[in-house]
Amino acid sequence: MNPEASIVVPIYNEINSLNSLCHKLKDTFKHLKIKYIFVDDGSKDGSLSWLKNNLELIFSKKEFELIILQKNFGKGYAVKEGIKKAEGKYTIFFRL
Repeated sequence: MNPEASIVVPIYNEINSLNSLCHKLKDTFKHLKIKYIFVDDGSKDGSLSWLKNNLELIFSKKEFELIILQKNFGKGYAVKEGIKKAEGKYTIFFRL
């Protein structure tokens, strides 16, 4: 895909905001080639299930990557894991 930038989004128990967040990200960056990297940091509220079931409905498979951490390691660790998968000239870190 050769993205221009990557956006790393650490997720921990964000079930109530995921739908709105994903649609806003897609709409905001619709004219750019972006790689969206979602890192579930051991969520226990259904966020991971939502991500698994809905990311492909919003983004194409080539546009996103989902990283799953088995337990909560903290936002800093989740961001570092996302950075490992970043592509493009720029990396943006998104905070909920």
